[in-house]
Order: sequence, then C-alpha cells, then structure tokens
Amino acid sequence: MPVLYEEAFGEIDLELTEYEFDNSGLGEFDSPRRPSLKQYTDSGWTEITLSGEITLPASTLELFPNDERADPPGELLLAIDCLDTHYRFGTTIEDSDIEATTYTFEETLSRDYAYGDVELRPILVRTEPCDEEKYAQYPYMRIADGPEAIVSFDDVETEGSNLMDVRFESFEKREVVPDHNLYYLDRTDVSSPRVWVNEDYELITRVLDHDAHTGWAADMQSGLAPWIANNVVSELVLWAILCAEDGEFDADWQEPLLEKYGPDIYEAMDAEEPEELHEQLAEGGDEAHYLVNVVNKVVQDQVRVTPPLEEFIENQATDYFLEGS
Repeated sequence: MPVLYEEAFGEIDLELTEYEFDNSGLGEFDSPRRPSLKQYTDSGWTEITLSGEITLPASTLELFPNDERADPPGELLLAIDCLDTHYRFGTTIEDSDIEATTYTFEETLSRDYAYGDVELRPILVRTEPCDEEKYAQYPYMRIADGPEAIVSFDDVETEGSNLMDVRFESFEKREVVPDHNLYYLDRTDVSSPRVWVNEDYELITRVLDHDAHTGWAADMQSGLAPWIANNVVSELVLWAILCAEDGEFDADWQEPLLEKYGPDIYEAMDAEEPEELHEQLAEGGDEAHYLVNVVNKVVQDQVRVTPPLEEFIENQATDYFLEGS
C-alpha cells in the first residue's frame, strides 16, 4: 500500500538569511541555499552563527491522520552535516506546536567543525506510534524533509573523479542486459565509462539517487553503494589493464586508476609495470584467473565494502539484530 510520507520528501523549504562571526555583527547571505563565505577563510574567526527560516507547507499536516492534525505528534529537526570534518548533529526546531508556518532558527558552529562545506537539511519526524497503514507508524520515523542548503567556507581539494557516471534507466529498454539485473557497466565509450542502474527496482533507485548526507537514506546509500562500486571498479581496473598493452592507455581515467589500485596488485603479481599485468591477463589460464582474484581483493579492501553496511545496521537496525537475539 502506498504510504503518504513517501510523497513529502523534498517538500520542506529552508532558506539561510544571516550569519555572524564571533559576535561581530550580522551579515546577509548572498544566496539562501548555496551561499559562500570563502572570503573569510583566513580571517581567524572561531565560531559562526547561522540564521534562517524553515517553512512547513500545509501538505505536511496531511502526513498525520485526521484525528491528529489539530495537534500533530511531530518534531521538526534541523540536521547539520559538516561534510569535510565528518561532524554531524541535529537540533530540534519545534516539538510541541507543529503547524503549516515558518519557523526561524539560529545555530552556532565552531571553526573546528565548520570547514569546507556544511549542509543543513530540515526534517520532520513522527514522535508517536500510529496503527494506520498509509501513515508512518514508528516514532522518530522521517515523514518529510527538504532540499539541503550548503554553506561553503573553504576550498577543499579532494580525490574527485569523473570515473563514475551513474545513470538510471529501466532495463526493459535494453535488449543486451537482462531486465532483472540491478546495474551494468556501459563500455560503449572508453573515454567515459557509464554505470546504469535499473530503475525498475524503485526502492533501491530511490536510495541510490537520494541527495542526503544524514539519516537513514544516507546510511543506507553508504551501505549499498560500495557493493556496486566494488564490482564496477574491479571491471574498470581490468579494462585499464587490457588497454595497457604497450604501457600506454586508451583513456585519461585509466592511468590514475592503476596508480590508485596498482601497488598492491603489482606486489601480488610480482610485476612492476602495467604492460606486465596486461601480458598476464591476455595469456589467460591460471595466471589470468589469479590476477582477476587479486584485483577483486585489492579493490574490495580499498572500497571498504563492509564497514558502511555495519554502520548502517548499527544506526538503523532494531535491538534484535544488535543483540543477536
């Protein structure tokens, strides 16, 4: 049965209005959703207060049964995720008077945590059990949220890559791929590998395509995505090796990929150069089979498949699983 709260993700509006460094006076943000404060990177500030507004539309009240709408058992939260310092916390904006109106907030962050990009997202949760199936039934289950606002404090160098171009499509349209597959690596263009995810698996697609950094969706995404990435990256590494016949590569992404995963592979295969791996793979037989296994192991170790899944279980699972009942 469809549940109403699935239709309310992205419905709450959050706008940033003002900021203040170390009680030095208010400043107005240059954008309500994507402001930049990089001009203050080296100014020596120690804390910042962010001010803004969160608006609950009238439609959010419909996420509660009729007999609850006069006094909805809900709590409006603001989730704050300091993406580059990995500091996450949530604060309550309203927990006793949920209505379709605009709420104001002020949150102060230490410079120790406010580095790089900081994301703020509004979340509405239910606070009491409900026995009506089309409504959220469990306490503190998210029933609505809104697009995040991101404040940029610093330029941060990352290992960003154009390697993973992920797209969603129904596999019923692709005759070369079994329609029950969850994903596949499109090798049509060696310069731009593309991963297609089968959108016919609606719930999995919603998790993978969810633009969240906190909450159950982010945890589930972090637990699920590495299992796909592990196999895809293994295929890409082997593809790069096959292209390295003379030590040269066919695409820009291949050499950096082998620089990342190659050292452990070279050590296990007693090789020093990409063309040596190419020769071992091209010869087939036991040596090629061993190389494939080595690639899979090295990639799995570096992609860290298991820890995010364990973290998801720790954060979201019931006591039954955590206690081993």
